[in-house]
Amino acid sequence: FVFIDKEIDMKRLNIIILRKRFILFSLLCMTTFMMNLFLWNETTHLIRAIPELNVLKAKSTEDVYEIDYIPKTETDGRIIPYSENEKKGISDFLITHFFESENHPMLCRGIQDYTDNQSKTLVPVKKEDLLNVIESNQMDLSFLRELAVTHMTSSQATVLRKNAEKLNLKIGFVSLKERFKSSFNYYVGNFVFGMIVSVIFLSFSVLLIYLTISSSLKILKQDIRLFRIIGVSNKKIVANFSTMFSVLIIVTALLFLVFIHTLGVGVIPADYLYLFLLNLTLILFGRKTIKKKVWWALDA
Repeated sequence: FVFIDKEIDMKRLNIIILRKRFILFSLLCMTTFMMNLFLWNETTHLIRAIPELNVLKAKSTEDVYEIDYIPKTETDGRIIPYSENEKKGISDFLITHFFESENHPMLCRGIQDYTDNQSKTLVPVKKEDLLNVIESNQMDLSFLRELAVTHMTSSQATVLRKNAEKLNLKIGFVSLKERFKSSFNYYVGNFVFGMIVSVIFLSFSVLLIYLTISSSLKILKQDIRLFRIIGVSNKKIVANFSTMFSVLIIVTALLFLVFIHTLGVGVIPADYLYLFLLNLTLILFGRKTIKKKVWWALDA
């Protein structure tokens, strides 16, 4: 067919490519979306956790142990109350180990505020307050989950845990050093996983760009030759294809940001930065792939 306006006919050519390679373009949008999703999901969690990790790192050298209390429950999750004899045994156990033993560890409250850096110190627990909680009709779980122990060794923690098991009291002791290590490994490990998967999807996206361009050049070989005859330079044809794919990637990235906002999670400034760099990397790789393939095909 005859081209009258170069710009208009170039747009028509792009529409033909989009229509004839709709499946490949759809796959490209999907892989680009998943590339953004995996990197964002793991990276934003790591960035948001940095303040917490810094506090834990600063306090990980202290001999502070969090108490991990697990109440008795039915199979359906309902909490089973302790009997009066069990409460008496638990009270005696806690008083013996934390108030009356020689060189006893110190029982404190406020571990959450302490690790969140909202409080500089832990608050010592009084014997009377502890007994009131244990002997009440329903143990205050919020009180028990805020407990921590100081001036305790790892061997003492092991003995306490074993003695508690004999009373059917499920408690564990986790040092701030162990918590920092596990939290650090968790967030960094997930970040590395997200980065690897994101790079895999990026590679798939570049491959899809290559396949789409290769197949499009074969289908529209005569039309592209006609462009060259009427004076359209190779550089402009390359720029046209590059722009088409770049716009597709940018639109997909913008739709991904809209998707994040619909989740109610919110986006922090750092998210925009690394997502911009990620999509820019894909655009640059795509442009390089298009340039090599189109120039090779036009010069053949």
